[in-house]
Amino acid sequence: MRTVAALYVDTEHGPYASMSGVDAWGVERDATTYDGAGPVVAHPPCGHWGAFRWNCKQPQEWKSAGPVAVAQVRRLGGVLEHPASSMLWRHCRLPRPHGFPDAWGGFAVEVDQVWWGHQARKRSWVYVVGVPMGAVALTGADKSAKPTRVMGVSYAQGRTLLCLPKSARHITPPRFAAWLVGLARQVQVPA
Repeated sequence: MRTVAALYVDTEHGPYASMSGVDAWGVERDATTYDGAGPVVAHPPCGHWGAFRWNCKQPQEWKSAGPVAVAQVRRLGGVLEHPASSMLWRHCRLPRPHGFPDAWGGFAVEVDQVWWGHQARKRSWVYVVGVPMGAVALTGADKSAKPTRVMGVSYAQGRTLLCLPKSARHITPPRFAAWLVGLARQVQVPA
């Protein structure tokens, strides 16, 4: 089994640390220094890049992890996950979902993590390098899945959904993590 490095992940509460064939890099290891030989799954901090960046309380130095993660994916192959419409896309000139591949052969797909078991609707853009576009199948996704929680206040179908605790919002659903790792394991040598 091909080892994949999962970078910028929560090793205490997230699924990556317990996955076979995954080298998980959490806060205790500086993922910006990762220079391994295999493909990566990158989840760089999104606070400075997302829709609520004006209210971001993450340390300012975390902002630089985004462009570093993009460079790691471009160099080593793999995937990078960030919130849909992340400003990281514009900053690093990443291709938008359904757009043309970039100079590294990278392309983006839009998914919703609720399809893989996240409690709240969480649209994400996934930047993929080293995997043919036609090889990306939404394995394990249930597109009919409905959220049971929300990130904030919401009224749906005549009832109020409970707010997902802030501490759980960033956790990657295990099935989504398995899908991302599976994609990274398909990486061919980047051009």
